[in-house]
Amino acid sequence: MIDHCETGIDCIGDVPWGTHVCGFYGTRRDLVDTLTNYFSAGLQNDEFCVLVTSDPLVVEDTRPEFRKAIPHFDRYLNDNQIEIWDYRDWYLRGGHFDADRVFGQWAEKEKKAADDGYKGFRAAGNTAWLTEKDWPDFMAYEAEVDRSFPSHRILGLCTYYTEGCEADSMFKVIRNHQLALACIS
Repeated sequence: MIDHCETGIDCIGDVPWGTHVCGFYGTRRDLVDTLTNYFSAGLQNDEFCVLVTSDPLVVEDTRPEFRKAIPHFDRYLNDNQIEIWDYRDWYLRGGHFDADRVFGQWAEKEKKAADDGYKGFRAAGNTAWLTEKDWPDFMAYEAEVDRSFPSHRILGLCTYYTEGCEADSMFKVIRNHQLALACIS
């Protein structure tokens, strides 16, 4: 069994399963380019994929962008190899952020990936929805994700909008991830 996976992101390359990456983006186009490269690699490598969206790339906008950039995207979507979720339905189910519930959802999707015979589970979540009140709980969650992912066949990418992140917040984000990426055009 392969112990690493291709990220689809040229400046990162291949990484071990269990890697937790943060990606900072400056524009919607930066976000789209990063996500389409990342998910294209996962879909082509027979991985189960989950994207959790937030402004500036919402669920309704994701499909057309992915269709343009990822060969055979509709086939992957129809085969349920990729799921696209709105952040309110993933992170804020019940009206608030609950780290234990979100961990349970990731575990459920990882199990689905294994049960369905995929080579691994690739996930990405955009954090533009975060408010100041959610920030401390979310950073604690990110730290726990960073501790737990290495023992799983998961690749995680958390995207952060640079305009919404002060320098000290960026350092907290980077500290809670194994790798950091900045895509700012």
